[in-house]
Amino acid sequence: MAVNVNPAANINVQIAAGPSARAVQAQLDQLVIGGDSSVEAAQARVTAGGTAYPTLRDRLNAADSAVRGIPEGGTGANTAATARANIGAAAATHNHATSDINSGVLPPDRGGTGKGSLTALLSAVGLSVASTNTPATASTLGTLNDFRLYKIGKLVVFSAQYASTLPTGSSTDAEIIPVGYRPAGTTGVAVPVFIASDTIVAKAYVAPSGFINIRLSASVSALLIAGSWETT
Repeated sequence: MAVNVNPAANINVQIAAGPSARAVQAQLDQLVIGGDSSVEAAQARVTAGGTAYPTLRDRLNAADSAVRGIPEGGTGANTAATARANIGAAAATHNHATSDINSGVLPPDRGGTGKGSLTALLSAVGLSVASTNTPATASTLGTLNDFRLYKIGKLVVFSAQYASTLPTGSSTDAEIIPVGYRPAGTTGVAVPVFIASDTIVAKAYVAPSGFINIRLSASVSALLIAGSWETT
């Protein structure tokens, strides 16, 4: 198929789709390239969708100002704020609550500790953490329930419940406090005693060797001992 083209003419030819049409369009494109630039510019005024612009500049301006949708790789917006909203991005300036922080470790200069756990923090400041619910030996005073020892550094927190009847007077239990949790020094420490009576006088003493001495003005069927002391 032969086509004669006047290089000075403005060409705006639309050809129906199909194999033959593509062949004709290809030949036409070669003719345009072979002519002067005005012909090529005239052809460029028409978009792929068939929209014709008065000048090539008009088409370029329209393309520059057009809003490209998200499916086409754009943002679907002509302002930064709308673009962020369209793609689900955070605002340029925003704040977070501390509850939003669910990973990482805050350094001290940001209000944190620089450690990922309480154990690591205590270790960093020279404090060890330990605990046990097991007496060093069986109680000789009867049933011993809810035995607990916690140690943070040198501070020991202790509690134990005797669920057996304890007699009037002085009673000494076995060395139930494990080594490493026993009171420092040579005098031991007095600890509070809790009983279900306002009239009975009750006292308890934890020795450096680990035994407990209990003194009662009357017998009781149960009592709780709880206190704290410094260990070595």
